[in-house]
Amino acid sequence: MPRRRLEPLRVAARLADVLGERTFVIGGYAVAAWGFERATEDVDLAVDLSAAEAERRLTSAGLAVRKTRGDVREGDIPWVLSGQMDGVPFQVMPPVLPIDWSRGRQIEAEGARFKVVGLSDLLRLKLKAAGPKDFMDVTELLAAHPELARDTRAAAEAYGVGDLLARWTAQRRPRPGAGKKSK
Repeated sequence: MPRRRLEPLRVAARLADVLGERTFVIGGYAVAAWGFERATEDVDLAVDLSAAEAERRLTSAGLAVRKTRGDVREGDIPWVLSGQMDGVPFQVMPPVLPIDWSRGRQIEAEGARFKVVGLSDLLRLKLKAAGPKDFMDVTELLAAHPELARDTRAAAEAYGVGDLLARWTAQRRPRPGAGKKSK
């Protein structure tokens, strides 16, 4: 595996060590862990910590971070800590909806070890984010895991994006790597 591809995984593992047990990789690397690889350069993590505690742990590890706040009344993430580790950008944030911290998936790749968010929670997080990449991810993950389609459609309806999900799934064209189960 090329170094460029491995470095974010190592960064994810090191950040998880710094942030503690209740840290999940979310975003593109979680999507890949559940069966759909796509290009991504950054590491996104959800933590069960306050902003102050997450920032304290990161800065104590020698990392410079920038804190931004969203408008929670608008459904935004309340805060995000952004930084870089070994040239890899990362974002640390609280989950935008409740997730089951007991259902993460342990990943080990080339000596890097970390947890990714459970698949059902990942699908709901992606629906809540509701961007084009998020719908592409959901569509491809559902192709790989059709047993979750009913619950995912119900979540999409609850979040007011059922029509969008239906359009994305109807227009799906197989992509390289789509439906590829990870080991």
